[in-house]
Amino acid sequence: MEAQARTDPFPDRWDPRWIERRTAREAAKLGYCGNEEPGRPHVLPFHYRALKRLLRLAGLYDRGFRNYLEISLREEHHYLASWPAKLAGYRILQVSDPHIDLDPAFLPRLCQRVQGVEAELVVFTGDFWEGTHTSFSQSLAGMERILEAIPPPPDGCYGILGNHDACALGAGLEARGIPILVNEARIVGKGPAAFALAGVDDPFYFKLHDIGAAAAQCPAGLPSILLCHSPQHIRQAEQAGFNFMLCGHTHGGQICWPNGWPLVSIDGIPGDVFRGRWQYGRMKGYTSHGAGACHVPVRFNCPAEVVRHHFHAAR
Repeated sequence: MEAQARTDPFPDRWDPRWIERRTAREAAKLGYCGNEEPGRPHVLPFHYRALKRLLRLAGLYDRGFRNYLEISLREEHHYLASWPAKLAGYRILQVSDPHIDLDPAFLPRLCQRVQGVEAELVVFTGDFWEGTHTSFSQSLAGMERILEAIPPPPDGCYGILGNHDACALGAGLEARGIPILVNEARIVGKGPAAFALAGVDDPFYFKLHDIGAAAAQCPAGLPSILLCHSPQHIRQAEQAGFNFMLCGHTHGGQICWPNGWPLVSIDGIPGDVFRGRWQYGRMKGYTSHGAGACHVPVRFNCPAEVVRHHFHAAR
């Protein structure tokens, strides 16, 4: 397999043991090492190729493709008992699961959707890369265009890796101004107008997340938000003391029946946290439908979205 040398170094703060394990699992699961780009794109699995063909035969593919390109801006308001009064109305723009390289028509539509959308903080909750069509260089170039479209947020941009993402892609995102949180936390703001933002590695496919390590970096007394690509580990997050959790991965089902139920469920993810807002114990959260699509660029009864979250102190 041909490989291109990685141009962006891994951040010094990333745990070398995590890098070693992550790159080993990427080589085993995806067929390439994390310090290289794959020389050849992956072949789309048979059942997805069959789905694509069936949709064409049924005359539904074009409709699903149009749905895929219709990306909505969703506004969500959350009320947290621990949220600082000085941060009332604080806005976090969440862009999840763009799978930028899935279809060339997608990126201009996403850029158009986020153009001029203001927020204090922007977070990307994984799956920047589809990975079955191109090397991740295309996704990095696409992220540069997305960052140009979004008004510069005062508190910056952060991201986490999803199950489609290579850690070398994460290094490229870091080089482009998006810190990729790997089982760690940052403090956003100062004094009484501050909160902890934590992020963990993909818990679904690579399973190298460490919620406890991320929680340990969140100072006691500060409200804390966890970025986690998939919502299956809500119990551990709630027990670790997180107040809020932002997730993606599920695409809200992507292809759903008319009543909104997904055609295919995902093992290990309870239905009540599969999409939209939810609460588990003392922790609240939101699972995004995602901005893009996975494997097949169609959506039915499940609109794509970017979400602007507004945070308030509990009434």
